[in-house]
Amino acid sequence: MRPQYWLYFILIFAFGIRIAGINYGLPLWLIGDEPPFTTAALKMLELKTILPVLHAEAFKPTLYFPPYLAYIYLLPFSVLIGLKYILFSGQFIEFKNYLISNLSDFFIIARLLSALFGTATVYLVYRIAKNIFHEERSALLAAFFLATSLLHVYFSAVARDWILAVFLFALVIFTLSHPNISFRRRYLLSAVIAGFAFGVSIIAGFPMILMLLFYFFYEQRSLRDMFKEKILYVAFLIFLTLAGLSIAIYPYGFHFAGDNSIHVMKSFIGFFDSLANFLKSDFLSEPILLIGMLIGFIVAYFRRRDIFYSFSIFMLIYATIFYWLYHYEHRFTIYLFPFFAILAGYGCSAFLGTLTSRRIFNILLVVIMFLPLVSSSYFGWLLIKNDSRIMARNYLETHIPAESKVLVYAEMTRLPSLAAAIKEQAFLDPNSLRHIDNAEAALTTTSQKSFHALNLYAVKNNILYENIHDYARKNHYEYLMIDPYFSGFGDLHPLRKNGTLIATFGEHNGEEIPRDGRFGNIINLFTMQQFGPRIEIYKLHF
Repeated sequence: MRPQYWLYFILIFAFGIRIAGINYGLPLWLIGDEPPFTTAALKMLELKTILPVLHAEAFKPTLYFPPYLAYIYLLPFSVLIGLKYILFSGQFIEFKNYLISNLSDFFIIARLLSALFGTATVYLVYRIAKNIFHEERSALLAAFFLATSLLHVYFSAVARDWILAVFLFALVIFTLSHPNISFRRRYLLSAVIAGFAFGVSIIAGFPMILMLLFYFFYEQRSLRDMFKEKILYVAFLIFLTLAGLSIAIYPYGFHFAGDNSIHVMKSFIGFFDSLANFLKSDFLSEPILLIGMLIGFIVAYFRRRDIFYSFSIFMLIYATIFYWLYHYEHRFTIYLFPFFAILAGYGCSAFLGTLTSRRIFNILLVVIMFLPLVSSSYFGWLLIKNDSRIMARNYLETHIPAESKVLVYAEMTRLPSLAAAIKEQAFLDPNSLRHIDNAEAALTTTSQKSFHALNLYAVKNNILYENIHDYARKNHYEYLMIDPYFSGFGDLHPLRKNGTLIATFGEHNGEEIPRDGRFGNIINLFTMQQFGPRIEIYKLHF
């Protein structure tokens, strides 16, 4: 089969697995840090502004990240709103509340864009490997490893800033390694991309370090040349200008101090422990990728010292900065995965190239590809099956009458609720209401089935929880939807004694979904039947 056909297959698979669970968790917001970008874009359209700094108080509760990803959503969101408005009959205020009451379509568009950026990154990794190593097999294997990477698949399936930042990261590497772009244009264009990337994520400014390493090792220039190279100074000026512009547009998204851990005692021993944690987490969840990457490093040391030093020094600087300024979180390794994939493709290709038997070559190739292909496919299947909280919600919407009185107590979980129930929730804790609650309360007509659902996920009221049995009895609540392991603001366990268990969904796995890519041992993934905690539904009797 021609190489381009293999590339087409890899890209089709990459895109398919990334959109497999595009409606996962909707209309609930089960993925942390998804809403800020989607709701910020909608807020810009509502206020008719692209300068959130001018409306800081309106954006602060919503947007606590750099603003550029929200800008990317503006055009497709505008088109969708226009189409919805054409098909809607009623007053404008009704239309506004109708939109807010269910934002699922906007999240689907945002996730689709993430899947596209993720797939585009797979293609860029192919091109980068081709530019650097001039080998089709290395490039195809590199693309395959990124296409099937669990961490990359996960972030490509959610509407967060990570995958766009990784795409821009890879775009810088592609630009720096492109043989048909002049030296001057390579570095100026890379600076522009990195400057824009900074407005997506602070971490995406790291390619400027890689630029210097590429100049020194890949371009094989001397340190003296580096200090004399005027174009590098221009490039850094461009980067600083664009980075500064993104801060000026919305400084409240750059919380440099909010997530750092500078004040925490650090040590060189602690650094190596942190580095080991990164490698251990990746090895447990993606062993083939990590083994291939290590082989690639060894091969590059003997065959391509320019790549070995450029990649290894950058990864070491990256890990060092994160240790000394921030704290360990596995998701931070996602920016290094293009490097991992490129090196893994190179290493596995070199290893396979030593084999003289075509039969052994094919067997080992299948062995190398089997686990990444199966694990990423199963992850996509779990996303398609959706979450136990969605299953429980669908059960209630199907099996109990509309306007039934339901107590809901599970993390990030709510039922569509009547205005009277939302008013009741406001009385118990006005700070617990979200925009969606207020929108539902304002709607006079709705196509969805609604309940007198008291959504207690965010309600802080000690008196309520201390007397929850009497409260439920006096207010004639009929059903209870509960995560028995959820340690929120109160305790609803006494109510379970006064009810009949009518349905259960999910198993308690400790994680609703592998949060931020913390998959643990890859074997654990295959033991899961679906994502989500255990949800129990009771018919209450008083």
